[in-house]
Amino acid sequence: MGGSNPITNLVFSSLNDAQRKSLEQIPKTIKVWTCDEFLDKGKKSTATIKDLLCNNKDVDKVSTVLYTSGSTGMPKGVCLTHRNVMCMIEIARQRVDAFLPKGTEIV
Repeated sequence: MGGSNPITNLVFSSLNDAQRKSLEQIPKTIKVWTCDEFLDKGKKSTATIKDLLCNNKDVDKVSTVLYTSGSTGMPKGVCLTHRNVMCMIEIARQRVDAFLPKGTEIV
């Protein structure tokens, strides 16, 4: 990943006060979120997937790193770009839409 893809956000499933306090040592340029906080921020956004893909200069930078468990060998990390993540979300929305009654809106 190197210096061209600096970490800007860290998302944790949950954080207690002691954990949050220990994270105060990380650079202020890194925003720390719980999943709920991160999801709430996304709910407030009016941007569409298409807007994000077309108007984002960072779309091909690393968004997240997924780690395998290593159950069939050595654990591995897979870097996903913002474009990868947004495309997976859009595909999932399309699949879900196919099973919903007409006129149902997914927010």
